[in-house]
Amino acid sequence: TLGHIHRFDDGGELKTRLRHGKYERDLLASTIGFANPRPTVLSDITSATELTRGSKGRIGESTMTQIQSDYTNALTLGGKKHEIIAGVDYYHDDADRNANVANTGTRPNTSVGTPNNGDWVPDNRGPIAFNSFKAENLGMYVQDTMSITDTVKIVGGLRYDHFKAAYSNTTGALTNSRSDGLWSPRVGVIFQPDDVSSYYASYGSSYNTSGDTYQFGSLGNNTERSANTDPEKSRNFEVGGKWEVLDRRVLAGVAAFYSEKYNERNTDPDVAAQQELLSGKRHAAGMEFNLAGRISPKWEIFWNHTWIPKAKIDKSNVALNAAGTGAQVQGDRPALTPKHSGSVWTTYAILPKLRIGGGLTYRGAQNPEGARHVQASGFTTIDAMAEYTFDEKTSVKLNVTNLTDKLYADALYRGFYAPGAARSVQVSLKHRF
Repeated sequence: TLGHIHRFDDGGELKTRLRHGKYERDLLASTIGFANPRPTVLSDITSATELTRGSKGRIGESTMTQIQSDYTNALTLGGKKHEIIAGVDYYHDDADRNANVANTGTRPNTSVGTPNNGDWVPDNRGPIAFNSFKAENLGMYVQDTMSITDTVKIVGGLRYDHFKAAYSNTTGALTNSRSDGLWSPRVGVIFQPDDVSSYYASYGSSYNTSGDTYQFGSLGNNTERSANTDPEKSRNFEVGGKWEVLDRRVLAGVAAFYSEKYNERNTDPDVAAQQELLSGKRHAAGMEFNLAGRISPKWEIFWNHTWIPKAKIDKSNVALNAAGTGAQVQGDRPALTPKHSGSVWTTYAILPKLRIGGGLTYRGAQNPEGARHVQASGFTTIDAMAEYTFDEKTSVKLNVTNLTDKLYADALYRGFYAPGAARSVQVSLKHRF
């Protein structure tokens, strides 16, 4: 990573950053499942319950380069104060991957009571053939915050992105490619009646293109239809306020938002293998609350909470199957959208050199994508901390995450979930030279 800052005589500043990285991954792991006959209720699971060991392999190499340059300046034009932000960024990703590298050996079963019983199999993988994905994005933007009066400002911004992506199969032959150019506008107004409060309203649009998360490739039945589909688009409306309280030691904020994806991908029922339709629509409406600062010289607190009471798939051509399972359909709450989520963290100096802290992280119940009949329960985890400062240069800190070692479903998929991180303890020593 390299960076450079250039300051102009008129007060403007130009910051440029270059990042380049190369990442390699070679993973060969077991996927665990229940052997037949599978238990159907929790009470059926005992230490003798048999587990199967499947095979899951991932191998690849990625080279990524990013260049970003931002210009800022405050100036007066036409008798009005302007705060200008402009920039350009370029991103390039060159990746070789194989997402289905399997071990040819049969993996022996184990049991719930002895998940690590010492069994092993050799790594019999031969030469690996790779699919290639190349993507690049060139973005340019400008934003102006203009002071209409001493208390009212208006914000206007515009961004343009040009995205290109291409997939090649294991023989090097190009299978699919796509190129999109999109504009993203933003407008807003800020009202600051005094030095400790401000109120705002804003509107902005965004998008995600086919292939931006490897959604089309050289394998699979949805290759053509994904590559042929235009970008999805979204818009977001937000109003809110911020206040400095307790003699400006604490910043409090609240915002209400309405987010809408108005041309979501749906499968074309007539030519499902070749094309998707941008006919879907969904929305979410809610509020965000936050508080951060120093309640007293010894007491600090950080709190945020997101409440999404309303979320709905407004338009979809996904049909509900006879069993009532499968992906979300029109009228359902979208997957991965809990009604409540948030965290709180606080620290207190109980002695001049000893500070302790603790916090909670909460996420409500939600469905995984593609499995409307399954729900992951809400959960709360507890973290704790203690820090002792020897002097202004040296300190030691103890951190405990997931203090109660709670088992919960973190990443959710339609067929399985990834559990949250188990309890961990970390001691760190910091010294400034």
